[in-house]
Amino acid sequence: MFKCLLGFTEVTYGQISFFGDETCREGLVRHKSLHTCRKRIGYVPEENVFYEHLSPKEYLQMVASVIQIPTDVQTIRVDALISAFKLERWAEQMITTLSEGNRQRLSIAAAFVQGPELLLLDEPLNGLDPGGRHYCFNLLSQFTDKGVPELAITSLGTILISSHLLSDIERICTDVIILNHDCQVVARGSLSEVRNRLTEDANLEDVYLAVVEGWEEE
Repeated sequence: MFKCLLGFTEVTYGQISFFGDETCREGLVRHKSLHTCRKRIGYVPEENVFYEHLSPKEYLQMVASVIQIPTDVQTIRVDALISAFKLERWAEQMITTLSEGNRQRLSIAAAFVQGPELLLLDEPLNGLDPGGRHYCFNLLSQFTDKGVPELAITSLGTILISSHLLSDIERICTDVIILNHDCQVVARGSLSEVRNRLTEDANLEDVYLAVVEGWEEE
């Protein structure tokens, strides 16, 4: 889905808009609008692809250069990201030597490089160790609650997350959409509205099993 939204995969029908700016309609991509919107979006793909011979610090510097962050800002921003995601110990090591959890931290850090207004996160917490989950949860919560001034994000951000880890969804999200196996919407609304489809104490797993798998609570 995110690849379609960002123009990485062809879209044949429907409409896509970001920040009130239409980027695609019925398969026709408005490249100028899409390019402008991408500058305001951070993206974490489900499968990470890195230049393995680089260090985390070099990789983040490369990302900053590609999106044309001024040189005098790059060092400050990269150092702040390394610190925020607790990667100082591995900052100068080759990415190929990093654990899965640290690679995932680096992927999320890269999504923050441009100071995004919107984060698109595809299974972002997969592979993270408990410490990494803690740091990332805190940063994501701060991003939506008050911004992250130390990363040059001074206004509230928005997160669109796709995940099968429903407990993470409950911890991060305020609104939820559940899709069935045919990619049809079977539940949507605020977190409390979706959970209350069953009972007041239901969780998202209960709702998912009921509306997607057809299981009812005993």
